[in-house]
Amino acid sequence: MEEQELGPNFKGIKGSQARTWVRPGLWLQQQTLLFGLSLSFFAALTFYGLGGSVQAQAQTQAPAATSERPLLSSQGGLGLLRRITVFPVMAPASLSGPAEEAWWAIREVLTEDKRFLVSSRSFLQQKDVLQPRAELSPADALILGRYLDAQGLITLELRDRELIFRAYEGEFGRLLWQHSMTLQASLPLAEQLVAASQRLMRGFISAIPYQGYVVVDALKGEALFSEQGMQAFYAEVGTAAQVDQGDSVQLLRLRLQNLEPLFEGGASAEIFAEGRVLSHEKGVLKVELTRMAEGSGEVTAETLLRVPRELSRLQQQYALRESLGALVDPTYLAPEMSRKRQQEEEKKPLVTSLSFILGLAFLFLF
Repeated sequence: MEEQELGPNFKGIKGSQARTWVRPGLWLQQQTLLFGLSLSFFAALTFYGLGGSVQAQAQTQAPAATSERPLLSSQGGLGLLRRITVFPVMAPASLSGPAEEAWWAIREVLTEDKRFLVSSRSFLQQKDVLQPRAELSPADALILGRYLDAQGLITLELRDRELIFRAYEGEFGRLLWQHSMTLQASLPLAEQLVAASQRLMRGFISAIPYQGYVVVDALKGEALFSEQGMQAFYAEVGTAAQVDQGDSVQLLRLRLQNLEPLFEGGASAEIFAEGRVLSHEKGVLKVELTRMAEGSGEVTAETLLRVPRELSRLQQQYALRESLGALVDPTYLAPEMSRKRQQEEEKKPLVTSLSFILGLAFLFLF
């Protein structure tokens, strides 16, 4: 090609191609703009792709930065309510018969789906603790829990027309759940005591933030095992649980939130793993582990298991209206679980930013 002089401030190229003229000052502006766009491109890659989202990291690290501590842990049996002692109903002597009937009725509610083990009458007599009890102090609940090897303690008290239900955990003597029900004045107390006691017991069961627990496989001798290229585990949920193949499940830990009853806002549930139900037979689930937070520990026996669909059914069917808003809350993902869920969301602003930068470059250069 032959260069043609067009003037002191212009240069042109003569040939078969169309001519292009570039002013030296404009060329410098374009180079500066291109350099700025390159810096923006690199910053977008660093922020969204390499370094990760600072905001997302702050959100996912927020739970770990709180002062919460795992009072109810899935390790060592803490947090699992499996062995429960129900004390006789405290009521006036004139209602001793209905109170005895109510005591048997609520124990049957606990044992009807084989999810809980309830202390027998003979066991309580042998331990010399078969007597009605009202409110327990933390020290009394702790002593009774250890003496009876109970993970949960339940008392019922009839005070005038108010029936008060209290549930405690046996490891530290903390109050788990408390609710009262006022019996109708137009009906005899004897005719209402059994039904009201059963309703309170079912309300308590619906407030428990998990529906099962991991068990050790009898043949493999461990809780989490490998099978056909996947990791799986077994969990007991009770024979009445409505769980189907393909349902999602969650493994969680309970952490102390404040001094409220633990199942009424005093604890929060941290989900650290998720799975999918492979089979359900006689109250035992076989679950494929699909996702687990790194550094969250191992899946061991008595790790707490939540079945969201079953939890929703229990709350809709049995939860007392006054306690619907006071269940264990909030539920949050473990930091690593949150990061995995946010990876796809973080890619969206990256693509948008890169498209915008490339569009500007095309506009100014061409």
